[in-house]
Amino acid sequence: MDETDKEFMEFIEKLRKTETGNVVHTIPEVFGIQYKEVYITKWLAYLLRQKYFSWKILNALIGSDIVKKNDIKNVYTEFVFKNGRRIDILIETQQRWIGIENKIWSGEQKNQTSDYKESMKELSSDEECIGIYLHPEQNKSESNYFKNITYTELYDELSKIDYSDESTGSFEKMMFEQFMLYIKECLYMKKGEFPEISENAILYAQFINKISEISDEYKSTYSKIIDWLKYKFENNEGSKYEILESAEGYMQLAPKGCKDKWKEIGFHFEILWSRDFMINGIVKIEAHQEKTKGDNISQVFNILKITDVEYRGHNKPVDTGESVSCNFATKDNAEDSFMKILSELERLRAKHEEWETIT
Repeated sequence: MDETDKEFMEFIEKLRKTETGNVVHTIPEVFGIQYKEVYITKWLAYLLRQKYFSWKILNALIGSDIVKKNDIKNVYTEFVFKNGRRIDILIETQQRWIGIENKIWSGEQKNQTSDYKESMKELSSDEECIGIYLHPEQNKSESNYFKNITYTELYDELSKIDYSDESTGSFEKMMFEQFMLYIKECLYMKKGEFPEISENAILYAQFINKISEISDEYKSTYSKIIDWLKYKFENNEGSKYEILESAEGYMQLAPKGCKDKWKEIGFHFEILWSRDFMINGIVKIEAHQEKTKGDNISQVFNILKITDVEYRGHNKPVDTGESVSCNFATKDNAEDSFMKILSELERLRAKHEEWETIT
């Protein structure tokens, strides 16, 4: 789980303890995130993970009823494809892959959605791939490769959804209602109505090309550093690791020879970093036990000293190591930083050697 995911979940927990009824402003305005595209994307992903109405929202985005109630398997944010491109939301269902690019204030980068479309096809050659390019009516940016849908159109479709099922939690209802209110107040636009242009929007428009250039350069460098770290973990002479999973902001590791077994029992070490880790260089290391299956569940129970577990979750690590201060400005600095990360990882590994003995 990346740093933004953690911040968003902390934001969600704060909302649970906040009186949200009869508020004048939308939630994003209260927290000052109404112009932060990444948080709105996380919010949409959060709603797409709620079993009560997630498939209805997805069908509203697609424009058909092809997704059924229990079809959604996984919802990823900032998913990184092999070519280094990151799509805002990637959804795995029983029959297809669905990608969503959320462009609230920005435009499409060169070949962005065409690359996404090809990358999605590489995930599965025999499953349907659907791309959705979501943007406000005010943002005239459109994709030639993904289906274009405006927030105005989405709002009109979501208004038809019946989410009054008794099983729907009150908090989930509130989050859906507040998302609708946010669209209505900040993104909804009737055809022919000229929008009020904010100072921030004007400022962004003045520097949009330069911002895009800088962003592409940063993402390229960021991806190369992550690839370098993967290589170092897997090829370090002293202690080799295997990558279980890697995405935006995190990397899951298992000692050499433990990969298949640890995937089955759901245990792994997790390296976490924020988007600005190249400058601030703070890396966290945790031990996680998440999904458990197979014949080893009793051994997992004994190690954790519990009687029942199906999903421990990203936010409940088994153990947390010390944060490591790193510097990736030069190769020598990066080598030194890697050794510090490895040292803390080895210390955490030594505390949990019993996981390597599960047969």
